[in-house]
Formats: sequence, structure tokens, C-alpha cells
Amino acid sequence: HTDRGHMVKNRDHWTIDTIHPNGAITLTGSTGRVERPAAYVAAHVELAYAETSHATQGRTVDRSFLYLDGTSDTRGIYVPLTRGRTTNEVFVVLHDTQTPAEVVADAVARTWVDQPATALRLDRTAPNDHPPRGGQGLTSQPAEPARPTRGPGAVARPVPLSEGELRALVEQAVASQMETAGLGYDLANHHRTIANLKQQRQEITRSVAAVRARLTEATRTLDTYDHRFQRRGHRPEITQAKVEVGSLPDEIGELEHYRQRLGVSLAGERVATDQTQRQQSVSARATDQLTAALEADASSRGEQAADRPSALLTAYLGPVPDDPTARGHWVAAAGRIEQHHMLWPIREDQVLGTRPRSMGEDEYAFTHYAVQRAVADLDHTLGTQRQTPGREAPGIGL
Repeated sequence: HTDRGHMVKNRDHWTIDTIHPNGAITLTGSTGRVERPAAYVAAHVELAYAETSHATQGRTVDRSFLYLDGTSDTRGIYVPLTRGRTTNEVFVVLHDTQTPAEVVADAVARTWVDQPATALRLDRTAPNDHPPRGGQGLTSQPAEPARPTRGPGAVARPVPLSEGELRALVEQAVASQMETAGLGYDLANHHRTIANLKQQRQEITRSVAAVRARLTEATRTLDTYDHRFQRRGHRPEITQAKVEVGSLPDEIGELEHYRQRLGVSLAGERVATDQTQRQQSVSARATDQLTAALEADASSRGEQAADRPSALLTAYLGPVPDDPTARGHWVAAAGRIEQHHMLWPIREDQVLGTRPRSMGEDEYAFTHYAVQRAVADLDHTLGTQRQTPGREAPGIGL
């Protein structure tokens, strides 16, 4: 939603300035000041004191409280319990004889993303009498039953995912990739903050040394001139030295206190950096696993397409190569095209369809650019010069 050029997005945090008699509210946020009507408030506005664990990704607060009322996994536990600078506490709803500590320990040990259901699905192979799958594939004729291609001991091909399974896998991959990228930005911010804190602490250390030198000099001045027979002719220096001897210890104390606070902040930022690095590692592994599952599905679809390639695939990719390396790239490109056509309403005479918009088409951009990269790999292997449609937006990498 927009209001006079100000964007109001899901999960934005706003401060309520005014509640109007008709139920409308005036808000102030990072993009400015907006007013929302009563109907919008009733349908879309919620208190921001609590969020899901995934929505808190990247936030830092003074104290974090996790309300755990069901089964979770390591990421569902790790994110909310690493948001607080001062404390991180968990409140567990018990449904059986387990203790709160046991519930949390089970969640920490559980990693659902290690083997997504859609990845497990790919482990199933098609029986020899498996009927061809319907849908929006590009294969010109129903594929023949899966059969060994390397002799009697060959393994049957995996069954391609259904449209619903494939869509869910793409959505998970996009979300996981965005999470990994967001954690990368968080990590870069941590490193910048650490560098700034180190610089500030060095500057404060130099300031403390300079003030201590002034105090030493002022004390030396008093020791030298603040005597009965030495005051004449040195009263300005003595007066200034007395002022500094009286005030500089407090200034040193304040600087030392600030330097100590910087040290505490630096230590906390280093802990947060380590936590973000570990979380990024978990997220990256999940992204790799989801990517591998999509590649396996594309390979399965591409093998079926290679058996009976459609006219569109042959015209766009060329005939199926005999060279094993080139054939592998052809299969991967055909499989990506099949995935793209399975999920989106693309005309039968088009391979890619329209270019993705810059916002709001993350999953479409994901499969669209996956096709482009797979085709580019095939062209590079074959030495083909192809005019590839340019990108209007950065898109999302696979």
C-alpha cells in the first residue's frame, strides 16, 4: 500500500501518533508519515510487540522472549534466542511429560531442512510401467516407460515432482536464498560495526593518553611554581594548572567509562557476528539442499524430454547431442524449461515468456533465470552464439 509516496509493507514497524475518533490512525515510520483508514486498521494492523521467529531475522533488541507452544527446529529456536543483547529467555508450553529443557533440546537437535519432503520424493523411482505425467510439459508425445539405458542392471529414473511439490520446492528455495542473502548483509553490517567500534576505542585511548599527559604537566607546573618564592610571575600558569588538576581526573574517568562501554559493545558485536555466521552456514546448507533437489527434478524432466523432444525444445536447444557432456547440458536446459512451463502460464510457442518484473515475481524470476543459465551453459559447451534476452532486473540466482 502507498500513501502520498510512502510505502507500507508487510512486517513494517510503525509508531502510532494519533488515533482518530473514526478509528483511523496516523503513523510514523522509516519512510515517513502516513494515515490509514479504520477499515485498513481493522484488517491489517497488529501490535508489534510479538512476531514469528522468522520475522525477527536480522533484528536486535535488548531482551528477547520466545513463546514455544509447539514443535520447532534448530532455526526456529536459534533465531529468537539470539536477538537479545542483554537476555534471551524461552517460555515453553508443556504438552506431555517432557521438561522445558528437554523440549528446547529436542528442537535444537532437529533440522527439518536437512532433507525436505520434496527432496525425499525424488528418491522414489518410476516403475517400468509408470504412466506418463500430464500437465504443461513440452514433450511432444507421452514418454515411454522408464527403462534401463546402461544394461540390465541400470536404475530406473526418478519420478518428476508434481506441480504442487515443485512449486513448494521453488518457494522454499527462494525463501532460503533470500534468508542467506539477508544474513550476508547482516554479517557485513556486523563487520562494519566492529570496525567502527575499534576505531572509536582507539580514538578514546588516544584521548585518554592526551588528557593524562595534560594532567601530568599541570601537576608538574604546581610542583614547580606553586611555592611562596615561585608564585611571582607564574600566577597564570598556576591558576590554569589548578583548574586542570581539579577537572581533568573527572574527564579521564568519563573517557575510561566510555572506553569500557565500547569494549562491552565490541564483545557483544563479536558474539552476534559469530551467531550470524553460524546461522548463515545453516541457511546456506539448506539452500544447497533445496538447489540440489531442484537440479535432480530438472534432470528427471530433461531425461524424459530427451527421449521424445518437442518441436519447441529442438528448435530452441537443437537436437539432443551425442557427446555425453553436451547431452548433460541439453538435459539440464530442457529440464529447467519444463519446470518453468509447469509452474507458469507460458505460451506454447515461447520458451521463457515475459521478463520478470523487478518486484513481486520472485519465484517466476527464479525459474526464468534458471532457464537462461542452463541454456547459456549448453551454448558455451556447443560453441553456440545465441542472442539471449536481457534482464530488466537483477533477479534471483539459483
